[in-house]
Amino acid sequence: MDSRNATIHRSQPPAPVSLAQEYDSAYYSDCFVYSLGSLSGSSALTLYRQMTHLAPPWVNRLLHIRDLATGILGMTPTRGFQEVGYPTRTFIQPGEKLDFFEVVANIEQELVLRFDDPHFFVSISLYIQRELEEDRLYITSIVTPYSQRGKLYITLIAPFHRKIAKTMISTLA
Repeated sequence: MDSRNATIHRSQPPAPVSLAQEYDSAYYSDCFVYSLGSLSGSSALTLYRQMTHLAPPWVNRLLHIRDLATGILGMTPTRGFQEVGYPTRTFIQPGEKLDFFEVVANIEQELVLRFDDPHFFVSISLYIQRELEEDRLYITSIVTPYSQRGKLYITLIAPFHRKIAKTMISTLA
């Protein structure tokens, strides 16, 4: 295991996470926690931007392949992580786009994102739990299918999603 990934653990989301109530009943859900160390005090939006800006090139290549493969099935393309102007905007309003996600909520401690597709939707929360010794970042994902095609997609993509999530979190190390 990569030494940077050694500090990334699977977890249950803490109660204040916006997606916590849906977590156990979701068709697919995961949550990873990471101790922020020197990044303590950062906002959830700042951490998202760092992770997406520093993501290795293979992440966007994999998303491009995903877009090509799922396009023939009528699924919505992501077009990868391409936010323009990183990190010039200090605040993004709910309803605005952040890469391929719609911003649902954006407060200092939590950024909630959603990606809608005709076959499923994805909700992601980046939540910072402030603690005396060290802040922790919880990244919670929930996927809800609308169709059999959505269920098949989730089953096939889940291992890639977990790898991408851990890789992006590891960019914070």
